[in-house]
Amino acid sequence: MTAGLGVELRWDPSRVFPILRTGPVEVLIPATERLAAGAPAAGRVRTDVLERGICALALALGVCLRVFRFWGPSLWLDEMGTAHVAAARGWATLVERCRFDCNPPVSHLVARIFLLFGHTEFFLRLPSVLFGLASLVLLMRILSRWIGARAAWYGGALLALNSRGILHSQEARMYSLAIFLALASLYLCLRVIEDAGWPYLAGYAAATLLLGYTHLIFNAVLAGQIAVALGFRLWSSGRPGNLDRLLATQGLLLALLAPLAPLARSVGGASRAYYAWIERPDAAWFAGLLEWPEISLAVVLAPGLLLLWRKRAQLQNRTAAERFLLWLAAAYLAIFPAAVAAARLGVLNILQPRYLLLPLLGAFVLLAAAAGKGSEPALRVGLCVYLGLGAYFQIAVARQFGPWVGIFPNQDWRAANEWVETHYRPGDVVLLRAGLTPVKVLRPDEPGVQDFLSFPLKGFYNRRPLTVFNLPWDAADLGSSPYTPPAVLNQARQAGQVFVLVNPQRDPWEWGSLERWLGSPGHPVSPVEKRRFLGLELRVYRL
Repeated sequence: MTAGLGVELRWDPSRVFPILRTGPVEVLIPATERLAAGAPAAGRVRTDVLERGICALALALGVCLRVFRFWGPSLWLDEMGTAHVAAARGWATLVERCRFDCNPPVSHLVARIFLLFGHTEFFLRLPSVLFGLASLVLLMRILSRWIGARAAWYGGALLALNSRGILHSQEARMYSLAIFLALASLYLCLRVIEDAGWPYLAGYAAATLLLGYTHLIFNAVLAGQIAVALGFRLWSSGRPGNLDRLLATQGLLLALLAPLAPLARSVGGASRAYYAWIERPDAAWFAGLLEWPEISLAVVLAPGLLLLWRKRAQLQNRTAAERFLLWLAAAYLAIFPAAVAAARLGVLNILQPRYLLLPLLGAFVLLAAAAGKGSEPALRVGLCVYLGLGAYFQIAVARQFGPWVGIFPNQDWRAANEWVETHYRPGDVVLLRAGLTPVKVLRPDEPGVQDFLSFPLKGFYNRRPLTVFNLPWDAADLGSSPYTPPAVLNQARQAGQVFVLVNPQRDPWEWGSLERWLGSPGHPVSPVEKRRFLGLELRVYRL
C-alpha cells in the first residue's frame, strides 16, 4: 500500500520471468523493514523481490562480462595449444597432439568446427562464451526444478559473478564446455532418478561420456554420481525405481572411458613434474588463495552448510532427486580436501583453480539450497552483500584491465609473432622458451614433439615457415638438454640472425648463459635488438 493514498499496487513477476511463478507480490516500503523477519505481507513486498532484484542484476552483469570484448586480447599459450590441436590434419595427428596437450579430444573437435567459420580469436573463443552462458541457464533450471525459485536465483548469481566462471567463458580452453556438460549430466541424472524414460537415460550417458572425453579431472563427476547412487542403493529406504538402470549405465560408462587410462598416466607424470608451477599446499599457499575474492565465499559457506545440517531431518522428507542433488553437491565439494591431501602426499597435484571448478560448483549448489530452503535472514543478507561486493569488484577490474582473458595469462603472443614474422629472413633461427612441458614429461625424439613445442611460433598467428627450436626449462641446461643438442647450436651459429623469445614465467631467463652458449669460447655475443611484449621477452642476435 502506498503511503497516504490507501491504494494497493500489485505486480506479478511471473509475467516477466517464468521462474518467479510465486503469485502476486505487493510493492513495498523501506528496505530496512523488508529485511525484518516476519514482516507483515499486506502493503509490503516480500523480501524475495529485493533478493531477486539483486540476483537479476548480478546475472545481467555476469552475462555482459562474459561477452565483453572476448575476441580482443591476444591468445595466450594454452589457447594457442587449443588452436594447434584443432588444426591437426587427420585423426591420428589430432590424437597425437591431444596426448602432448594432456587433454582428451572433445573440446578440440568443437574448436575445429567453429574455426571453419573463420580463423580468428572470435570463432576460437565463441564456444566457451556460448557454453558459459548456457551453464548459467542450466544451473538455474536444476535449482529451480528441485530446490526452488529463490535457490535458482542465488545459484545463478553466484556463478555469474565468479571470476573463474567469467575467465573460462572468455578463454579458448575446455573448462567452459566441461562445466556445461557436468551440469547437463547432473540434470539428466536427476531426471533418471525421478524415474524418467529411456531418452533421459541415453542423454545422461551421452553427456557424461562427452564430459569424460573433454577433461580428465571432470571424470570426478561420474565418480561422485556412482558413489551417491551406491549409497542410495545400500542405505536409502526410499530407493528410486530407476536406480539399478542408472548404476548399470554408469558401469558401462566406466568401460567406455577406459581408453583414457594411458592419457591419465601421462598426466599423472606431468603433474609430478609441474611442482615448479603448482606448489604443495602449505600455510603460504592457503594465504595466496586470498588473492581471489571468491575465497570470501567460505565465510558464508560455513553457516550455509551448518544450516543444511540443522535441517537434515526436513531434507529426509524431500524427493529422492532433491536428496541426490544435495549429496552430489557435497561430494563435489569434498574434492577440494581430497586434492589437498593428495598433493601433500605427493600423489597428484591438481591445486590449480581451473582444476577445482567442480568443488566450486558444489559450493554454489549447497549455498543456494541453504538460502532457498532456510528462513534465516542473516545468510540471505550475507549472500546479497557478497553479490554486491562481487559486482563492484568485477566492474572495477573490467574498467581497469578489460577482458579477463587479457589480464590473467599476461602474454601478448600476437604482437611477438607479428614482430618475428616481419623481421625473419630465410635461414634465420628462432629459439623459443615458452614455459611448456618440462623435459621429464616428453622425449625430444618422439614423433611430433618438436612440432608441438614450437606451436607458439608455428600456429595460430604465423603464416610463413620458420625454423624453430625449443629451449630447455633452465638456461643452465643449454649445453646438456636434449632440446638443444650440438646440431641446434651449429645451425644457430650458421644463421644470419637468431631470435630468442622467452616466456619468463616466475623466474627471469638467464641471458648471460645463452649468450656464452651462442658465442665462441671467451667471446659471448651481444643482442642487436631487445623487445618486450606483455609477459614475453625477445632478443635478436646477429652471428
